[in-house]
Amino acid sequence: MRLGMDGTLTGGPMYGDVYAYLWELHLAGRREEVREAYGKLLLMTNLEQLIPGVRSYMMKRRGVFKTAVSKRGDYSISAEAVAEIEHNFGALKPYLRV
Repeated sequence: MRLGMDGTLTGGPMYGDVYAYLWELHLAGRREEVREAYGKLLLMTNLEQLIPGVRSYMMKRRGVFKTAVSKRGDYSISAEAVAEIEHNFGALKPYLRV
């Protein structure tokens, strides 16, 4: 955003409210707050490479879907992985609107 880029929200609809908040901070010139919030969002998006099914879990967790089943299957996420997801998601709570 600092370079004048904008675009569409692909791959992150479960965090749409966080992206909207980031945009509002950017428009208000609150650069340090953008960096802080975006860093916390990256904790979640990076998990997608480490824990299969994070997106489906979060879509269900955020109430977008009633199930985490996808065309790729029904992911079974370990209790340890869920704890890591929830730990990282906790950092986003100040930016959630729903």
